[in-house]
Amino acid sequence: MALLSPGCSDGVAPTVPDETPPSPQPESFTAMHFRHFTQNLRRGTGLVAVLILLALGSLAQADPTIVSVVPANGATGVSPSTPIVFTFSEPMYTGATVALFTNQAGGTILPAIPSWNSAGTVLTYTPLSAWPSGASIGWEVFGFNPSFAQLTGTTTGSFATGTGGGTGGTGTNSVTELAVGRGVTYDQYSTGLATLDTNAAFFFIGDVTLASNGCLR
Repeated sequence: MALLSPGCSDGVAPTVPDETPPSPQPESFTAMHFRHFTQNLRRGTGLVAVLILLALGSLAQADPTIVSVVPANGATGVSPSTPIVFTFSEPMYTGATVALFTNQAGGTILPAIPSWNSAGTVLTYTPLSAWPSGASIGWEVFGFNPSFAQLTGTTTGSFATGTGGGTGGTGTNSVTELAVGRGVTYDQYSTGLATLDTNAAFFFIGDVTLASNGCLR
């Protein structure tokens, strides 16, 4: 008489299921770093990771540039009294954005007075005295935006001023025109008027007699 194991009705031993755990699948590189990132967040050290992400995002932003200059780079015949206007692609840090002007003939620095619009996007420089006439004036701009992203792109250029001088009118009722910073016309009624040095400052106060019976207009 055959002996049967408990729970067996046909004399065949029951099959025992394999309880060995499956081998873990290899974790992808992206999944591993995401898991570490979330673990760091739970541990309170995720702030560093967040700061890194913010820094990478700021690097992706475009740096400020100069979008226009008036007079244009390379312009000629510019009036010696003309202000120079720079327009930027975004608001700038006005306390750290400046322009330098030089006479390219000898490298002399030319003083000018800056002013900003309220938005911080337009910088205007007015010459302290007239730009030298018949000269090539170079400019260079340095600056940052409020996030301290440095100004990039074209930051240097130049323009050429027009020449000034008397037209040498002579004789009675002849007219002599002078360009001294701003356009000025003098009527004279006797001898020719001498040419003035346009690199020097001239001030006319009250009545001025240029020649016999002369008048200033």
